[in-house]
Amino acid sequence: MENMFIPDLSPPGSNRRQKEGKTLGFWEDYLSDSEEKLTAVSLEELLMFATGLASLPPADTNSTSPVHK
Repeated sequence: MENMFIPDLSPPGSNRRQKEGKTLGFWEDYLSDSEEKLTAVSLEELLMFATGLASLPPADTNSTSPVHK
């Protein structure tokens, strides 16, 4: 699931990049918890929020969505 999102990260070694790394860890944990139905938000709802679609496409889970700062 994490591979569906491509983060737009700051340059390696920057303070901002270190914070982004921590945030990505939390994001991956949240996605994992959503897949296991351990969160209040379902994985389907999360994907609909991230894509802006009212329903999930029947399709290609190999496409990616950029995650911007």
